Amino acid sequence: MVATAVAATMLALASVAYACTVVATVDLDKAAATPGAQVNGTGKGFSQSPLSSSVDVHFNSLDGNVVWSGRAASTGQVAFSFKVPEGMAPGQYTIVATQRDAQGRAESGTPARS
Repeated sequence: MVATAVAATMLALASVAYACTVVATVDLDKAAATPGAQVNGTGKGFSQSPLSSSVDVHFNSLDGNVVWSGRAASTGQVAFSFKVPEGMAPGQYTIVATQRDAQGRAESGTPARS
């Protein structure tokens, strides 16, 4: 019975710690765009630490072309714009925002996707 209570307490503490993690998000001003069109976006929940890397916005994959790069504001927010790469066929594409810590690991709560 004591072991069950201890296990339940540990699980509850782990759940609270996970729930307190800030998750980075990005939103785009368009759901669809043609090649060459400008897309504007905003993001929040990024690290503003001077030890963190810039926020990189990748087109269509975690390691896709970087279409924007910049520092998060002191609020953890970013505002960005990019042009849809020329030659893209009609279809669904993902925008992925990444950020690294001082050791080169993904910042907590990243990547963000839209």
